[in-house]
Amino acid sequence: MKKLFVSDLDGTLFYNSNDINKPISDENIHAINKFVEDGNIFAIATARNHKFLDEIQNYLGFRPPYICYNGGKIIVEQYLEEYTLSLSDYKLFEDYFNENKIDGFVSTLSEGIYYQSNRKNYPYNFEGYDIENRKSLMFEGIDTSQSRYDINNKCHKILLIIKPELVLKVKEDLKDKFSDKYELVSSDIDNIDVVLKGRSKGKGIETLSSYYNIPIENIGVIGDSENDISMFNYSKNRFAMKNGIESLKNKADYIVESVAEALKIFTK
Repeated sequence: MKKLFVSDLDGTLFYNSNDINKPISDENIHAINKFVEDGNIFAIATARNHKFLDEIQNYLGFRPPYICYNGGKIIVEQYLEEYTLSLSDYKLFEDYFNENKIDGFVSTLSEGIYYQSNRKNYPYNFEGYDIENRKSLMFEGIDTSQSRYDINNKCHKILLIIKPELVLKVKEDLKDKFSDKYELVSSDIDNIDVVLKGRSKGKGIETLSSYYNIPIENIGVIGDSENDISMFNYSKNRFAMKNGIESLKNKADYIVESVAEALKIFTK
């Protein structure tokens, strides 16, 4: 029977490549294409936005089903699901940061434009923090601390960038205040991703499972961060990257060093 395998990007599929111009290793590309050639479905689940799908297609040689914005948007063949927030939600978090003097900033992509509150202290400078990599991950946008914007514009995810030692405290406070409206999970050491309540990578996998009529027993997932935990609820074959967080590895059936290794185990 056909199988579905869903991979996270950063720290998972984008990991262990020796070519700075190609973040997916040749080993992973070969294993993925073999998996698909055998009649299976390989999909991506990421906190990143929809714009990266074209880049991934260039690396893999095919266009995979794509769960982006942590489940805020799902693109599969001609099928599309979207679950949106608005810039009024963005403003709520911008105001929260200002009122509580949080060392960080708020960011989102809306109508093709990046919006960001004041990020004057970013990137941070402390041991183990890759400043150049952080710079490359963040796009310049409209500084909403200086410019007006239309709060009715739609977005799929709001990204909160916070000094790493403040992430846990801020996340818990936000959950106390807003857990009835939003899902709040981290995908890296210095962020909190905000999506509509009830959305997650796991819910995106539920959509793919229904779309392709693939039972949970034939679904495999792999990730490395907190926002990947929801995927484990929709799979009986759960892989965590060796470099992943402990709370994810504790829930995994297997701990591996690459997507290729996971696919080898999954297809036995």
